[in-house]
Amino acid sequence: MAELFRQQDQIDESEIIQHSVYQRLAEKYGQKHPETLRSMNELADIYLEQQRYENSMQLSQDTLALEKEELGEDDPMTLNTMFRIGKLHYINEEEEKAMEILGATLAMQEKLLGFDNAEATRSRDLLNQILSEQATNIIQLEDDQNSTQPSLQGPPLPDFLNQREGNASSSLSIPASPRINEYIQAPPVIPSPTKELDSLQPPNDKE
Repeated sequence: MAELFRQQDQIDESEIIQHSVYQRLAEKYGQKHPETLRSMNELADIYLEQQRYENSMQLSQDTLALEKEELGEDDPMTLNTMFRIGKLHYINEEEEKAMEILGATLAMQEKLLGFDNAEATRSRDLLNQILSEQATNIIQLEDDQNSTQPSLQGPPLPDFLNQREGNASSSLSIPASPRINEYIQAPPVIPSPTKELDSLQPPNDKE
């Protein structure tokens, strides 16, 4: 239901439903359950769409810490969280940190999921975009300085990945916030279909 509202650009309604889903899953299964972690990721994506970058970053960092502990560093959901963190660093104009995280993410995605996997392609495209923008900025700077022979700096994408081969996410230091619920804020109450909310039920336990 939350995803349906997102597709219809009703992002505030989507947040209300997703927040409700997260609370129910956390109460039923606990904070570390995969379904709870999935709902946290979906809520972080909503924050990102709302341009609430600080909330999205904090929630993503805490989700990543739990995912590494419960699912492992090479789980697709863990890698998806890493991609979001890298993207948020890029949005915050922290290109070097973004490339470090995205490079590690892409290396694992290509190894585990394959070169042509959609998630790997998404990471690769964003890395290429960052590198292209850096090259453009270097040319612009050298043109401004009346340089007659501009020299592009910074390694191309394959070298960038080779430099980080074997390090992956274990070399990254992504801090987690101590109290998750401080920034998973209850959304403002706005008109929404209560029947759909009441009908939402977490998945049955599988003993």
